[in-house]
Amino acid sequence: MCGLRTFLELSEFKNGLHLYFMSDFLIYRSHDSVSFHHLITLPPGDYITTCASSINHHTTVFLSQSNNIYIAKTGIPDRIIKATRSIDVHQPCILFIDHLGDVYTGGIHQLQTLVQSIDINTHIKEASHIVQAPITIQHITATRFMLWQDGNHGNQTDTEDEGKNVLNKTAVGQEIVGSGMRLLITNMRSLSDGTLVAMATSQEPSLHANMRTPDIAENVIDLLLKESPCQHVMTPHSSVAKQPTRYMDVGDAFTFQVSASYVGQIWQSDKAMLSVRVINPALIHVQTRRSYNRYGMETAFITVRHRVYNKGVSSILISIPSASLRCDSVSFTFTMHCTCPPTKRLHFIYDPPVTSQEFLYGSPKNRKNQSLLSTLDVNYRPPSRLGISVPLTNNIYNADPSQPRLNDHYEVSKGSGYYKQCAGKQSREDCHCTDEMRLSSLELFTDCREKVYRITYTENLYPHLVIGERGKDDEVLAAPYILTIKEVNDREDFVIEAADVVYMSEIGKVVEIPVNQLHSPNQLVIKFRATQLYHFRLTVIDGFSYCKLEDEVQVFVDRAPLPGLSQMIIFATVSLLMGGVVFAIYLNYVRKSQLHRTRSNMALFQ
Repeated sequence: MCGLRTFLELSEFKNGLHLYFMSDFLIYRSHDSVSFHHLITLPPGDYITTCASSINHHTTVFLSQSNNIYIAKTGIPDRIIKATRSIDVHQPCILFIDHLGDVYTGGIHQLQTLVQSIDINTHIKEASHIVQAPITIQHITATRFMLWQDGNHGNQTDTEDEGKNVLNKTAVGQEIVGSGMRLLITNMRSLSDGTLVAMATSQEPSLHANMRTPDIAENVIDLLLKESPCQHVMTPHSSVAKQPTRYMDVGDAFTFQVSASYVGQIWQSDKAMLSVRVINPALIHVQTRRSYNRYGMETAFITVRHRVYNKGVSSILISIPSASLRCDSVSFTFTMHCTCPPTKRLHFIYDPPVTSQEFLYGSPKNRKNQSLLSTLDVNYRPPSRLGISVPLTNNIYNADPSQPRLNDHYEVSKGSGYYKQCAGKQSREDCHCTDEMRLSSLELFTDCREKVYRITYTENLYPHLVIGERGKDDEVLAAPYILTIKEVNDREDFVIEAADVVYMSEIGKVVEIPVNQLHSPNQLVIKFRATQLYHFRLTVIDGFSYCKLEDEVQVFVDRAPLPGLSQMIIFATVSLLMGGVVFAIYLNYVRKSQLHRTRSNMALFQ
């Protein structure tokens, strides 16, 4: 490693970029990406004091102690080109690239951040190496050439070659310019005798007009090795190009594609153009499948899976290592945040459904012409285990501080029940309940809740839950998810039934929840043993998602049958009344029959 200083520095700019420098590693971090570059060799002469890397650009830019600019290509870390000019910067200075690929220098002067733009393309075009050793050039075909230096002969190691010769793997994609020629190096090849040669194509048609194959020009001097014009184009799919950041939950997987093609007359080798590098591979598993069309376009289909329960950030860097530094867009970084997606929610779906407008202002009915909603009494509180008129819950529904509280007859009821949205208010208008609060079934907004979903006592509640996330289709909650169901007002007069799960006892031990409180979403049904308001909270247990998947549902059970003792009394009373009526009819019939026979007998004796 030539002239690399070990230090640790942290700088922050107004656009949210952070640069971390540690030993011979450069870590660039933005709010949505993390990528790593390992610097292998540096050109001698200057110490590297500050440096920066771009997320959407495939180059790394270094600023030396002498304010010289060095440009390194991502994917080939030991290929660093020195620009021919120095720049005037503020000290201390940080050189960085924004998300559009523009390069800026920033300095701190009297507690103010000074930022100025740099035309980096000018430095790239001027960046070049003087080829010290002569080069031998062999004309193979009309447009193809083979180049080598004396140091490339024999069985020397790559390290020795790279130290003496410019014609090594780092020269691919660069041009040899001078002596009336302009050749683009396309690939390196090892001959049978161990000779390492560079294959090139002509960038000047007039060069080979008067040449015959296989002419050889030896010891060509006064040549420059410089960056070639852009010959590649990378096209990420629009679905990821517009939003190069994705949140991944436990078990999530998705596939995206990136295409690359040649623009100019560059040699098409069998080697894939696109390079796929995974940062923090412990978080994600990546599979790549490639396809090619007859026009030479390469498309990489990249499948990403998050298999482990471990939060973190990972990135996939797709680049074209052989592309020229002059290309504007030949790399793409896709970032995965393995954490809870911000828009992921659990939703309870009522059946039949009720729209927001119907809930707030309408009176929807079912197929039996029965109302689907029930309006709660003012300052309503659900029954408790002590009786229907003895509420104990702290939740008050349809609150109005200006009116008396319902069923506040006993001391135990008077000592419970608190306003939330209406706390400290004088009237319901002062509570400022919005339509969203009136629609919400959450315990936090019970003060504003006026209407709830209604079912009859003979019906059961079949919870239908879906997981919704922006940009994805709704997923019906089913096995292997496991739920807990809690009645927030501590009512116990209901029964929960669900499908049996063989692994439920093992899950209960892991999450430390009793098995009788764990339920499968499959065949889930809630049966009621009493009436009035029930308020349930359904929660997916930890381990299935990074999110707290939870929703609440409120139902009002109506039309309950009479209590058992009352039914018996009514049945006995009705039976007695019916028996008495029948007996009275019978007596009337007997009396009329006897009177008729008496009159008949008297007529016979007369």
